[in-house]
Amino acid sequence: MRLNEIRKRYRNEWVLVEFSKLDKDLRVKDGRVIDGRDGIPIERAYDFSFAKKADSELTQAGWKP
Repeated sequence: MRLNEIRKRYRNEWVLVEFSKLDKDLRVKDGRVIDGRDGIPIERAYDFSFAKKADSELTQAGWKP
């Protein structure tokens, strides 16, 4: 679901979004809303593999903060 659709559907609500697509500035473009009422498995909550991959790609590209 696109981010603008999520914002419309869940207006005035806090939601947890599992992203599937980021833009070049690492902002969420697409994703899905995770229902936090059912709980989130610990292995999903602490999966930082996306951050490691992004760090590696930015380092290879020579990006500096």
